[in-house]
Amino acid sequence: MLINLTPKSLMGLGTILPGGITEGSERLGLSLIKNRIIEKTSFRSLYIHDTQKTAIEKLSGTAILFCGRDPDNLKTYLLDKAVLLDPGVYYHILPLIGKAEIAVCAPLGTRLEGISLQEKPHSILPMIEPTEIFTLLYHEKERGFSFKGEKHDFWELTYVEKGMLHNVVDGIDYVQNQGEIMLFLPNQFHSQYADRDQRVFYTTIGFSMQLANSESFNGTIFQTDHEMRTLFRRIFEERDFGKMYCNDLILCYLKELIIRLLRSHQVESVVNSVPAESRYAVENSIVSAAEVYVKTHLHKRLTVSEIAESIPVSETYLSALFKKNNAESLNHYINTQKLALAKDYILRGEYTFTQIAEMLGYNNVHYFSQCFKRYLGITPTDYAKLHKGE
Repeated sequence: MLINLTPKSLMGLGTILPGGITEGSERLGLSLIKNRIIEKTSFRSLYIHDTQKTAIEKLSGTAILFCGRDPDNLKTYLLDKAVLLDPGVYYHILPLIGKAEIAVCAPLGTRLEGISLQEKPHSILPMIEPTEIFTLLYHEKERGFSFKGEKHDFWELTYVEKGMLHNVVDGIDYVQNQGEIMLFLPNQFHSQYADRDQRVFYTTIGFSMQLANSESFNGTIFQTDHEMRTLFRRIFEERDFGKMYCNDLILCYLKELIIRLLRSHQVESVVNSVPAESRYAVENSIVSAAEVYVKTHLHKRLTVSEIAESIPVSETYLSALFKKNNAESLNHYINTQKLALAKDYILRGEYTFTQIAEMLGYNNVHYFSQCFKRYLGITPTDYAKLHKGE
């Protein structure tokens, strides 16, 4: 969980610099400040200066500071303030999403110290491995149905296709709506029911899985996106048609589904753990990442699902966050950006409307013309005539 940077939370490791990196360089008696762009998502070594202090400030993006006096027990902070770390403190900085720019000021003598790895450095080993599926069932339940509950020594995944399902786990009632997924851990007692006026249609998959850390799944309801729903469809297609190696493909699809759930949930859980006073900056970074992705991929057929996966967050989460921050939907933003570029192409006069439609990822020129008029109130032809000679 991310810790808010305060003098109290950083006590024993360093201090906050109200005057930023400039104040840090003055206190260190140094004028050399190095700016770095960080993009890596993991690290295998830590920085440390044994005898001198180190000043650090985030300049752009959203960054996370890992630091501590024990390399095996690091604290994790949202780096939204400049800090001056004490001598003998191990540290590393990663972007939360995309990339971030940081400034570092330290005397000569900063060194790198490797951290121990559990896996072989040149091997690719699985962290998640579904090994066997015991049940793969589709349920159509009557209004107000009630299941008294059970527990078993394997995982169970529940996906609601229609309606609303109540899952009671450890005395807590979790409401699972259409398009949502919830997993029950091995030997976790769970019961289920529907409201008296609700029918519910859902899928359950019971399976064994090797997984080092199950906490991300405990009591979590996941939103699905287009790719996840496609994986569900493929799982049942393989089961129903029984082609060669269908069992292997079903396990592969299940593994991909679980990985996508974890990836989409990772950033969202970090954001939710950020103190309220700092959360806006983190949410704004996610929205900015989506905007950058749109602007750099205008020449293809963009979907919200694809943009969300690039961050990565769930499609539902990104759509809600974008609308909250920008007062417009992400789909609306995609179209306005594409059509702004379309206007530029029309004014150049180098391409036909059909070519422009193809270049910007529209299905055909007729759909392009419809979108152009819907968003701009004028057809491409009239726009070209109106601005002829500019």
